[in-house]
Amino acid sequence: MLHIGICDDNQKDISRVQELAGRFSEQHPEMPVQIQAYSSPYDLLDDIEKQVVDLYLLDVVMPHMTGVTLVRRIREQRA
Repeated sequence: MLHIGICDDNQKDISRVQELAGRFSEQHPEMPVQIQAYSSPYDLLDDIEKQVVDLYLLDVVMPHMTGVTLVRRIREQRA
């Protein structure tokens, strides 16, 4: 199973990515997908120890923290 973490401040964008991941999973039944979506980078960081994530899909431009800063923080917490 592929665990995907999505972080975007726009709910429509989150829904679109979830839809695309669902289509991928339908086309590749050997690779089921589980998605955890966050509308705040801080919520994602709070859950980082609780969730196993193989792939992060992050919005680059978000209020309070960019996706680039978020990925740096994820790496720091995972190290």
